[in-house]
Amino acid sequence: MNIIITLSTILFISPIFQDGLSTYTNTRYNCSIEYPSKFIIKTYGDDSFSLVEGKDFVVDGDILNVAEWKRADMLGADQSFDETKVCDDYICIITLDRAIAYSQADGPDGSSYCTDPEIIYDYKTKSGQRVIKFYMIQIDVNYSEDTITKYKVGPYYGINFWSKGNEYILLIQYKHQTLADAEDELMLTKIVDSFKVTH
Repeated sequence: MNIIITLSTILFISPIFQDGLSTYTNTRYNCSIEYPSKFIIKTYGDDSFSLVEGKDFVVDGDILNVAEWKRADMLGADQSFDETKVCDDYICIITLDRAIAYSQADGPDGSSYCTDPEIIYDYKTKSGQRVIKFYMIQIDVNYSEDTITKYKVGPYYGINFWSKGNEYILLIQYKHQTLADAEDELMLTKIVDSFKVTH
């Protein structure tokens, strides 16, 4: 059974930040985050960004409009997992639903997807935004070898915030199909904790 645990925010110092910080500011949604300067940031319109190192996409961020996803025909559009088994509030449900949907991929030799959020931490950033942090189980199906592989991936973060009278979630995802090591998890925690609404 999954349990929601409330944590006080802890600041970490990671060697990855020793080269300095850069700031990404989204003027449409009036929010910003800080990230290690060694990364290059790529933006995709106003709603999405990636932190890139070489050819590796290390962190992906997507802004979700809560009002849109609360609509009955949108929320729960992905039917592979019942998020209400884990939590019963709409911020948590939307965050899990979108993270699971984004993980899905199909090909001629197999498919991959995430399910079963393993554990959830529910806390606040130092500026007061609610954060949902969770891990999931990645499932890789190989049709030709008739095998199924399962392993833990994440962490994922959903940051709940208000801007210009509207409610949003910034969904932060770590490398695709990967479990962060201790250093990268500290980096992700610090990035998330730097989130601010700028208006």
